[in-house]
Amino acid sequence: MKTTTKLRNLLKEDKLIVAPFILNALHAKIAEEVGFEAVYMTGCGTAAERGFTDVGLLTMTEMVANAKYIAQAVDIPVICDADTGYGNPINVRRTVREYEMAGVAGIHLEDQVFPKKCGFFEGKQVIPMEEHVQKIKAALDARTDPDFVIIASHKIPLTAIMLQYFTNFSVKDHLTANEKYWHARLVDKKELKLSDLFKEKIDLTKYPFNTEFFKELDL
Repeated sequence: MKTTTKLRNLLKEDKLIVAPFILNALHAKIAEEVGFEAVYMTGCGTAAERGFTDVGLLTMTEMVANAKYIAQAVDIPVICDADTGYGNPINVRRTVREYEMAGVAGIHLEDQVFPKKCGFFEGKQVIPMEEHVQKIKAALDARTDPDFVIIASHKIPLTAIMLQYFTNFSVKDHLTANEKYWHARLVDKKELKLSDLFKEKIDLTKYPFNTEFFKELDL
């Protein structure tokens, strides 16, 4: 079975998919060996392993090369950071094709301006929603495998997400972007909406990663 189809099947299941950040093929093989069903090639980690801060210094060619090594090393789906698509909608088309040929199962495209910053950094700026919608449309049109997953990433503050998990804090205002993608009919409506992730708190102790950081927040 294609890894793109494997990822689609995982998305249809009624559970949270935990895809750990990995920097290289060795990390991916370790994750697969211990039982993870998918992995995520982090742009921050890919840059750091090459001695750079994640501020848009790596090229699409460097990111795709790393993705190819990772995808060839494991049988589980590999989801990749594709940053902003490395340009306008025309550049996004090539980005999608290159990642597809590398053998990954999906990518995420974010709405930051260029040069971008790591998603965990403060002071991020985003492009107009209409511009990002056009880039996502270009990405969907460019893929040759209909199972290849395109994730439209809107930079919701991490603090807002954590507050929602542990308190009654509302992230309704931050879901505007997601709803616009849906109204533009960019996503298969049989799949999980981003807003569905915030309907109830998640028991992080069910998943195989260290939760001590979250416990120390005492929210």
